[in-house]
Amino acid sequence: MSSIHETAYPRFKPELTQRELEDVYSPSDEDHKFIRRNARTEPARLYLALLLKTVQKLGYFPLLDEVPAAIVSFLGKAIGARSIAARDLQAEEKRPNSRQRWMEAIRAYLKIRPINDDTYSAIQNAATEAAQTKHELADIINVVIEELVRQRFELPAFSTLHRRALTARSEVNDGFFKGLVEPLASPVIARFDAMLVPAAPPGVSGWQQLKQDPKKPTNTEVRQYLEHLQWLKSWATQLPAIAHTPVVKRSQFVTV
Repeated sequence: MSSIHETAYPRFKPELTQRELEDVYSPSDEDHKFIRRNARTEPARLYLALLLKTVQKLGYFPLLDEVPAAIVSFLGKAIGARSIAARDLQAEEKRPNSRQRWMEAIRAYLKIRPINDDTYSAIQNAATEAAQTKHELADIINVVIEELVRQRFELPAFSTLHRRALTARSEVNDGFFKGLVEPLASPVIARFDAMLVPAAPPGVSGWQQLKQDPKKPTNTEVRQYLEHLQWLKSWATQLPAIAHTPVVKRSQFVTV
């Protein structure tokens, strides 16, 4: 499984400088107005400010216990609510419907599209297109993230992106594999199967013969290797065209 750290999926930095806090998490004048308009008490305003500024940074709404203490402290000072107890913030998060109502207000304020069927369609389309030329899940996930951000969608959980990227890659690769296998005649498939059957000593299996390397260039060895090349050509005439398979994918299938 690809790690979240191998992708561009947004997450909090473990340590933040004062400059980073000011640059990323300082509420604008419009933010202050929005916060005062939608929350009455200081704990509610701080919690709303945390939701607002963290979704602006991450593209999704984290839970309170995922937010670094430095951000909580900085935003508390920024909105004039310096002495809010942790239990009061937790109470705001647990208050029935409050979190959901505020997230809806923030989405409207920031013009963020909520996670819905359109989100999953965008994920499917982006992942399928990326899987045509990419193999690493992290690369496919990064393409999906870029597309969701471009369309202003709220980001789903990383596990969702990972699962759907994995499915898209499997479906795309299966399509390429079928394009190679389905044109093969039954006798050719039987020859392929027989190639993988271990030969009885001291015989040589078809797979071992296929991988044969040229030896010291004596007259006998050169003649035998030319015969080997003719044998390979006899295979090539029975194989399907691979023009429909992107060059990048051909290289990936060979090295996987």
